[in-house]
Amino acid sequence: MSFSLKSASITPGVTMMKSKSPLKRGRVSSASKKSFVVKASGDTMVSIDELTETTRKAIKTYGYDEKATECILDILMYAQLRGNNQGIIKVTTNGIARDPEATPIKITEPVPLSAAIDGGNNHGMIVLDKAAEIAIEKCKQHGVGVVGTNHTFTSTGALGYYAKKIGEQGMVGIVLAQSPEFVAPAGAKQAIFGTNPIGCSIPRKGGEPMTLDMA
Repeated sequence: MSFSLKSASITPGVTMMKSKSPLKRGRVSSASKKSFVVKASGDTMVSIDELTETTRKAIKTYGYDEKATECILDILMYAQLRGNNQGIIKVTTNGIARDPEATPIKITEPVPLSAAIDGGNNHGMIVLDKAAEIAIEKCKQHGVGVVGTNHTFTSTGALGYYAKKIGEQGMVGIVLAQSPEFVAPAGAKQAIFGTNPIGCSIPRKGGEPMTLDMA
Protein backbone atom coordinates (compact mmCIF):
# COMPACT_ATOMS: atom_id res chain seq x y z
CA MET A 1 0.00 0.00 0.00
CA SER A 2 1.27 3.47 -0.86
CA PHE A 3 0.41 6.77 0.74
CA SER A 4 1.59 10.20 -0.30
CA LEU A 5 1.02 13.52 1.40
CA LYS A 6 2.02 16.95 0.19
CA SER A 7 4.67 18.51 2.40
CA ALA A 8 8.17 18.64 3.26
CA SER A 9 12.96 15.61 4.70
CA ILE A 10 16.18 11.44 5.16
CA THR A 11 18.88 10.50 2.68
CA PRO A 12 19.47 6.82 2.34
CA GLY A 13 22.99 5.75 3.30
CA VAL A 14 25.04 3.91 0.72
CA THR A 15 26.60 1.12 2.75
CA MET A 16 28.49 -0.77 0.06
CA MET A 17 30.13 1.93 -2.03
CA LYS A 18 31.12 5.55 -2.07
CA SER A 19 30.88 8.17 -4.79
CA LYS A 20 31.33 11.92 -5.08
CA SER A 21 27.88 12.18 -6.65
CA PRO A 22 24.66 10.99 -4.94
CA LEU A 23 22.98 7.84 -6.16
CA LYS A 24 19.55 8.05 -7.69
CA ARG A 25 17.07 5.23 -7.21
CA GLY A 26 18.60 2.17 -8.89
CA ARG A 27 20.57 3.87 -11.61
CA VAL A 28 24.13 5.13 -11.61
CA SER A 29 25.19 8.04 -13.80
CA SER A 30 27.62 7.33 -16.62
CA ALA A 31 30.15 9.65 -14.97
CA SER A 32 30.25 7.56 -11.80
CA LYS A 33 29.77 4.04 -13.17
CA LYS A 34 33.45 3.44 -13.84
CA SER A 35 34.46 4.32 -10.29
CA PHE A 36 32.28 1.64 -8.70
CA VAL A 37 33.24 -1.94 -7.99
CA VAL A 38 31.50 -4.57 -5.90
CA LYS A 39 33.77 -6.70 -3.78
CA ALA A 40 32.74 -10.31 -3.40
CA SER A 41 34.53 -13.01 -1.43
CA GLY A 42 38.11 -13.75 -2.51
CA ASP A 43 39.52 -11.66 -5.34
CA THR A 44 36.39 -11.37 -7.46
CA MET A 45 35.66 -7.82 -8.62
CA VAL A 46 32.50 -6.92 -10.57
CA SER A 47 31.87 -3.49 -12.06
CA ILE A 48 28.47 -1.85 -11.66
CA ASP A 49 28.10 -1.85 -15.47
CA GLU A 50 28.68 -5.59 -15.68
CA LEU A 51 26.49 -6.34 -12.67
CA THR A 52 23.64 -4.26 -14.10
CA GLU A 53 23.81 -5.83 -17.55
CA THR A 54 24.11 -9.39 -16.17
CA THR A 55 21.11 -8.78 -13.92
CA ARG A 56 19.11 -7.34 -16.83
CA LYS A 57 19.79 -10.44 -18.91
CA ALA A 58 18.86 -12.71 -16.00
CA ILE A 59 15.52 -10.92 -15.48
CA LYS A 60 14.68 -11.31 -19.17
CA THR A 61 15.09 -15.08 -18.91
CA TYR A 62 11.91 -15.09 -16.81
CA GLY A 63 9.97 -13.79 -19.82
CA TYR A 64 9.46 -10.16 -18.82
CA ASP A 65 9.10 -7.51 -21.52
CA GLU A 66 11.46 -4.53 -21.75
CA LYS A 67 9.39 -2.19 -19.56
CA ALA A 68 8.88 -4.74 -16.79
CA THR A 69 12.54 -5.76 -16.95
CA GLU A 70 13.73 -2.18 -16.46
CA CYS A 71 11.31 -1.67 -13.57
CA ILE A 72 12.48 -4.78 -11.72
CA LEU A 73 16.13 -4.04 -12.53
CA ASP A 74 15.88 -0.50 -11.15
CA ILE A 75 14.38 -1.74 -7.89
CA LEU A 76 16.89 -4.57 -7.46
CA MET A 77 19.85 -2.28 -8.12
CA TYR A 78 18.46 0.34 -5.74
CA ALA A 79 18.60 -2.28 -2.98
CA GLN A 80 21.92 -3.80 -4.08
CA LEU A 81 23.82 -0.50 -4.11
CA ARG A 82 22.67 0.17 -0.56
CA GLY A 83 23.55 -3.23 0.92
CA ASN A 84 19.85 -4.06 1.26
CA ASN A 85 19.03 -7.80 1.22
CA GLN A 86 16.28 -7.17 -1.34
CA GLY A 87 18.84 -6.88 -4.15
CA ILE A 88 20.05 -9.20 -6.90
CA ILE A 89 19.87 -12.22 -4.60
CA LYS A 90 16.24 -12.38 -5.72
CA VAL A 91 17.36 -13.38 -9.21
CA THR A 92 18.70 -16.71 -7.95
CA THR A 93 16.15 -17.37 -5.20
CA ASN A 94 12.97 -17.22 -7.29
CA GLY A 95 12.19 -13.76 -5.94
CA ILE A 96 11.37 -12.38 -9.38
CA ALA A 97 9.45 -15.35 -10.73
CA ARG A 98 6.76 -14.57 -13.29
CA ASP A 99 3.31 -16.12 -13.26
CA PRO A 100 2.50 -17.17 -16.85
CA GLU A 101 -1.21 -16.93 -15.98
CA ALA A 102 -0.95 -13.26 -14.93
CA THR A 103 -3.63 -10.93 -16.27
CA PRO A 104 -3.41 -7.18 -16.95
CA ILE A 105 -3.27 -4.89 -13.91
CA LYS A 106 -6.66 -3.28 -13.21
CA ILE A 107 -7.45 -0.16 -11.20
CA THR A 108 -10.59 -0.73 -9.15
CA GLU A 109 -12.66 1.50 -6.90
CA PRO A 110 -11.07 4.76 -8.13
CA VAL A 111 -12.15 7.84 -6.17
CA PRO A 112 -10.44 11.26 -6.04
CA LEU A 113 -8.23 10.50 -3.03
CA SER A 114 -7.68 6.76 -3.34
CA ALA A 115 -7.73 3.65 -5.50
CA ALA A 116 -7.30 -0.09 -5.31
CA ILE A 117 -5.22 -2.11 -7.75
CA ASP A 118 -5.93 -5.69 -8.73
CA GLY A 119 -2.45 -6.86 -9.59
CA GLY A 120 -3.69 -9.78 -11.69
CA ASN A 121 -0.94 -11.91 -10.14
CA ASN A 122 1.74 -9.77 -11.76
CA HIS A 123 5.08 -9.31 -10.02
CA GLY A 124 4.76 -7.31 -6.81
CA MET A 125 7.44 -4.80 -7.82
CA ILE A 126 5.63 -3.88 -11.02
CA VAL A 127 2.29 -3.51 -9.25
CA LEU A 128 3.63 -1.45 -6.33
CA ASP A 129 5.56 0.83 -8.69
CA LYS A 130 2.28 1.49 -10.49
CA ALA A 131 0.59 2.15 -7.15
CA ALA A 132 3.25 4.72 -6.22
CA GLU A 133 2.73 6.54 -9.52
CA ILE A 134 -1.03 6.70 -8.99
CA ALA A 135 -0.60 7.90 -5.40
CA ILE A 136 1.70 10.68 -6.64
CA GLU A 137 -0.81 11.83 -9.25
CA LYS A 138 -3.68 11.86 -6.76
CA CYS A 139 -1.57 13.78 -4.27
CA LYS A 140 -0.69 16.39 -6.88
CA GLN A 141 -4.37 16.93 -7.57
CA HIS A 142 -5.89 16.62 -4.11
CA GLY A 143 -3.11 16.90 -1.51
CA VAL A 144 -3.29 13.23 -0.50
CA GLY A 145 -3.29 9.89 -2.31
CA VAL A 146 -3.90 6.42 -0.88
CA VAL A 147 -3.53 3.30 -3.05
CA GLY A 148 -3.89 -0.33 -2.01
CA THR A 149 -2.85 -3.42 -3.96
CA ASN A 150 -3.84 -7.07 -3.97
CA HIS A 151 -3.35 -10.21 -6.07
CA THR A 152 0.39 -9.71 -6.55
CA PHE A 153 2.97 -12.40 -7.22
CA THR A 154 6.24 -12.70 -5.24
CA SER A 155 8.05 -9.95 -3.32
CA THR A 156 7.67 -6.19 -3.73
CA GLY A 157 11.35 -5.72 -2.82
CA ALA A 158 12.83 -2.72 -1.00
CA LEU A 159 9.98 -0.46 0.10
CA GLY A 160 12.38 2.46 0.38
CA TYR A 161 12.51 2.59 -3.42
CA TYR A 162 8.83 3.46 -3.72
CA ALA A 163 8.83 5.79 -0.72
CA LYS A 164 11.82 7.67 -2.13
CA LYS A 165 10.10 7.93 -5.51
CA ILE A 166 7.26 9.76 -3.75
CA GLY A 167 9.65 11.85 -1.65
CA GLU A 168 11.45 13.04 -4.78
CA GLN A 169 8.17 14.62 -5.87
CA GLY A 170 8.12 16.81 -2.77
CA MET A 171 5.60 14.64 -0.95
CA VAL A 172 5.70 12.54 2.21
CA GLY A 173 5.66 8.89 1.12
CA ILE A 174 4.58 6.00 3.36
CA VAL A 175 4.65 2.45 1.97
CA LEU A 176 3.44 -0.56 3.96
CA ALA A 177 3.47 -4.28 3.20
CA GLN A 178 2.42 -7.49 4.87
CA SER A 179 4.56 -10.61 5.06
CA PRO A 180 4.25 -14.31 5.88
CA GLU A 181 4.72 -15.47 9.46
CA PHE A 182 8.46 -15.15 10.07
CA VAL A 183 8.74 -13.96 13.69
CA ALA A 184 7.98 -15.81 16.93
CA PRO A 185 6.76 -13.85 19.97
CA ALA A 186 9.16 -13.42 22.89
CA GLY A 187 9.65 -16.76 24.64
CA ALA A 188 7.93 -18.75 21.89
CA LYS A 189 9.21 -21.00 19.11
CA GLN A 190 6.43 -20.80 16.56
CA ALA A 191 6.43 -17.85 14.15
CA ILE A 192 3.08 -16.08 14.10
CA PHE A 193 4.07 -12.50 13.24
CA GLY A 194 5.08 -11.04 9.89
CA THR A 195 7.96 -8.59 9.59
CA ASN A 196 5.47 -5.97 8.36
CA PRO A 197 7.93 -3.86 6.31
CA ILE A 198 7.65 -0.08 6.43
CA GLY A 199 9.16 2.51 4.11
CA CYS A 200 8.77 6.27 4.48
CA SER A 201 10.37 9.27 2.81
CA ILE A 202 10.25 12.97 3.68
CA PRO A 203 11.37 15.66 1.22
CA ARG A 204 13.87 18.27 2.32
CA LYS A 205 15.09 21.51 0.89
CA GLY A 206 18.33 21.36 -1.08
CA GLY A 207 18.91 17.61 -1.04
CA GLU A 208 17.53 14.13 -1.57
CA PRO A 209 14.56 13.13 0.55
CA MET A 210 15.24 11.49 3.90
CA THR A 211 14.19 7.85 3.54
CA LEU A 212 13.69 5.09 6.09
CA ASP A 213 13.23 1.44 5.09
CA MET A 214 12.83 -1.23 7.75
CA ALA A 215 11.26 -4.60 8.42
